[in-house]
Amino acid sequence: MAQNAPEFGPVCQDAESLGRTLGLDSSRIANLAAPAQILSSGVPLLFVCLTSRADVDRVALNRAALTQCLERMGVEECPVYVFSLEPADDGALTYSRMFAPVFGIEEDPATGGASGPLFAYVRTYYPNAVTASGPFLNRQGVKLGRPSEIYMRPSPSGEEALAAPLGARIGGHAVFVGEGTLSVQAKA
Repeated sequence: MAQNAPEFGPVCQDAESLGRTLGLDSSRIANLAAPAQILSSGVPLLFVCLTSRADVDRVALNRAALTQCLERMGVEECPVYVFSLEPADDGALTYSRMFAPVFGIEEDPATGGASGPLFAYVRTYYPNAVTASGPFLNRQGVKLGRPSEIYMRPSPSGEEALAAPLGARIGGHAVFVGEGTLSVQAKA
């Protein structure tokens, strides 16, 4: 899917509040020069870069602390997307988890709609991590036991795209797990 450049929204540089929200020591927030920030390509999410993949796996979202953190930012409750740029032998640029209790989703194993904004965030705050046209791999859902591989590349594609607006093309593979039919009857 092609995604337009996301809107960059409010930031949170309160590491203590973020730590309470994520159930982590505030020192595990990667870099406050790359702030936790709301980005949206349709659905606003709070993106938080963590120091390591282990930190991503240790996140235990505190919804009450999240609500307070977002209120101080002047934002209504929204999903939280945590990730790390720590390299590993899987070739992934990012390792991530997404929590959306506001939508009744404790954790989502694959969030294509968040991957475009994630890629824009990384291109903006960590430009040295994105030095080619891709595709770049985002691993999500590992901790949940439902590993997903989401591929991200600049849109438009090609080397010149790295200087272009922060749109992205997102793709991956899916496993068919079921189907259904919904019938609706109007009352007379």
